[in-house]
Amino acid sequence: MSILSSRAHRDTGTRSRRLSISLPLLAAATLCTAWAEIFWGGVVRLSKSGLGCADNWPLCNGRVYPLWEQPVLIEYIHRLIAALISVLVVALLVVVWRRERRNGWLFGPALLAVALFIVQALLGAIVVWFELKSGLVMVHLATSMLLLATLGVLTVNAFPRPLPTQGARLVGFHRFPMLALGATAFAYIVLLSGAYTTSEHAGAACTTWPLCGGRLVPLDGTLFATGVQMVHRLFAYALALILIPLSLRARRNKAAFPIFARLTGLACGLVLLQITIGIVQVVNLLPGWLVSLHIGNAAALFATLVLTTAFAFRARATATPGDPGIGLGGDTVAGMPAPRAEREPSPVSLYFKLTRPRVIPLLLVTTLCAMLVATKGVPSFGLIVVTLLAGAMMAGGAHAINAYIDRDIDQEMKRTRTRPVVTGAIPPRNALVFGIALGAIGCALYLAFVNVLSAVLGLAGLLFYVYVYSLWLKRRTVQNIVIGGAAGAFPPLVGWAAVTNHLSFAALVLFAIIFLWTPPHFWALAILIRRDYEGVGIPMLPVVIGEERTARHIAAYTVILIAVTLLLAIGQVMGTLYIAVALLLGAGFLYYVGRLLRDTTKASAKRVFVYSNLYLALLFLGMVLDHALR
Repeated sequence: MSILSSRAHRDTGTRSRRLSISLPLLAAATLCTAWAEIFWGGVVRLSKSGLGCADNWPLCNGRVYPLWEQPVLIEYIHRLIAALISVLVVALLVVVWRRERRNGWLFGPALLAVALFIVQALLGAIVVWFELKSGLVMVHLATSMLLLATLGVLTVNAFPRPLPTQGARLVGFHRFPMLALGATAFAYIVLLSGAYTTSEHAGAACTTWPLCGGRLVPLDGTLFATGVQMVHRLFAYALALILIPLSLRARRNKAAFPIFARLTGLACGLVLLQITIGIVQVVNLLPGWLVSLHIGNAAALFATLVLTTAFAFRARATATPGDPGIGLGGDTVAGMPAPRAEREPSPVSLYFKLTRPRVIPLLLVTTLCAMLVATKGVPSFGLIVVTLLAGAMMAGGAHAINAYIDRDIDQEMKRTRTRPVVTGAIPPRNALVFGIALGAIGCALYLAFVNVLSAVLGLAGLLFYVYVYSLWLKRRTVQNIVIGGAAGAFPPLVGWAAVTNHLSFAALVLFAIIFLWTPPHFWALAILIRRDYEGVGIPMLPVVIGEERTARHIAAYTVILIAVTLLLAIGQVMGTLYIAVALLLGAGFLYYVGRLLRDTTKASAKRVFVYSNLYLALLFLGMVLDHALR
């Protein structure tokens, strides 16, 4: 009996080992098949064979076996690959369910892969029903790439966790996973921009390289297709630059993790091949086989970065402090790992923090909304990207210069004492140079790719913030935020001018809205941090006249603000929907301000401050919605 039990135990163990080996291989096979479907989907798209089979699977033009005609055969092969993926994905889920259902790192991706495949299959049917509408084709490709990424993560989790070489030193490896994740996300954006370029039939809009008609990005309204193509080119070049530090970081840790040097080296090779293919296909007027290779290579590059990211996060979990023989920093000795708390932030993150990234999104929202309501049509994708990028750089530059100017008082205020210039992480002179450089680059982008008026307005906003507010008003008068707040009202003017190349009554109303919104918004914040401003001698309104009188000033400005928002109804610039949104949001603003008047506490001031951010964003979004529905 014991012999039989022992034999049964060995047989069970053998079956378990076989099953555990089959899971990585099955996952890898499914990943490769998903890539093959994306590649062949490009062949279908570019050979215009998407309607080769007018019926849903499994029939093709009323037959189980299609005729031997090229469009029909190409589409049928695509369907066969999709059917194979369905079998593999379901098999993966079954294997994971039987063996690793409690392992969320396997069961979660397996379940998500099935869901994404079902969505992808439905999208494929919808694409055929709507006769290959470009927008649907783009969504179909985007979903395919998400499925590819999910299968890549599942494949990595199915393989054994990579272990670092004993005695090897890891130099800054804790940052590598996030760098890889950023590169992967940007690669996905590049893929979507390429799909958008194809959907807009802009692939052959410019047949010269590296410039297009002697310009880098001609964004004239009549050259929309050219602008779309050139923006896609710039994204591809940016991805190549992003991969350089990723590859260098991987090579510095090659002794500990050789796999990352190989994967990043492959990614660099693929991105160079991708750019080369792009150049050749554009110059040669988009031959079909090259375009298909372009799509397949892009999918391979994306999958490589997904694998790199997934392996990196698993490896970082392995190489945690406390493992013998592993050093996590450049100054550590093997066997003496540095604790995580002692790691210094990277220079990139420090300079990024210097730009105050939490403030910039609201400025960009007002810029984008102004662009969308300035004309009847939708501005070109390239124009939107360049305008927002330049605006973000100019806002970030202004904040960096402000950090240089206010470094003496920032170190005394609790809210600002962790800023990089105050802590010494960034020398003041470097912050000043960085801010000036960002502002100059942003202004140059406006001049080169948008128009002179946008550049002038953007530069005016930066100079107003630096000279009028930071250097002149902030430390001298209680009206500092009232007058100086006008700097934050320039973004909608910039957005309006970028599209129309002039300013109108509506643009000036947008300026006035933000100008009047700034005092109640900032005074609410000043109530929260009154002691900070009082300690450094900044004459903010709550410091000078007290919190109760400040609350009355907030109420007065809020009433005026709501009245000004209704001026957009003059001349039917905005319609009924916007008026309803403005009144509803205004009522909410008055409600929170009324609570502040009754109870001047930090809790009430915080509610006003938080709601004011939401108010402005929703008000501008209401403009866009009203404009789109009219």
